[in-house]
Amino acid sequence: GGGGGEAPPEWLSEDVEVQITDGFDDYENQVGVVKSLSSGLASVYLYDEEQEIAVPFDCLTRVRPSKHNKVKVFKGGCDVNMIGTLINIDGADGIVKITSTDKLRILPLEFLAKIVLDASKDR
Repeated sequence: GGGGGEAPPEWLSEDVEVQITDGFDDYENQVGVVKSLSSGLASVYLYDEEQEIAVPFDCLTRVRPSKHNKVKVFKGGCDVNMIGTLINIDGADGIVKITSTDKLRILPLEFLAKIVLDASKDR
């Protein structure tokens, strides 16, 4: 790694579900959804707190998607940035139905980030 400093990791973008790691006091292990990214910080809406807090990129980890979750592809050539639904898991691979094309793609789970498009209550 190293270099660049403030750029988010490739999996980290708006609507991605994240878990806060041990390095971030008071909120560690809480889960939330990224609302926006700025220099070195993500604004994360925490479900338990029902509020947004600013968390450094390196205190966030990806939530592994489960069946029926919405996912965003963040790696893997032509499928990058596609949104879909994880319809099944086969070992290390996920079978994703891409929303825009209705096509099925088999992609490594490590290429997929769980996204939540409607996390906070109406505001």
